[in-house]
Amino acid sequence: MLKSITFGAFYFFLAFCVILFFWVLFAVPETRGVPIEEMDKLFGRNAGDEDLRRIAGIQQTLGFENGHAAALEKADAIDAKEAAICVEERSSASS
Repeated sequence: MLKSITFGAFYFFLAFCVILFFWVLFAVPETRGVPIEEMDKLFGRNAGDEDLRRIAGIQQTLGFENGHAAALEKADAIDAKEAAICVEERSSASS
């Protein structure tokens, strides 16, 4: 089997690696400097905010005080900031 593999296999893998390099370069978002709490927003999901709200609700139901209140306030502030950015982008795009 090894004798039947020719130099063409090298070119195949070379082309595959070059294609994947450019795919990663242009399609995968940069995550340097982004806190782990904001990764969901970077990749298009808001599961982290939903989890924080659910945890805060459970802790409030159980009678814990200030469990994740600070984290919940931070998530709400981030949501408000993102909404403002979206409004600015839409207004500048329509102008």
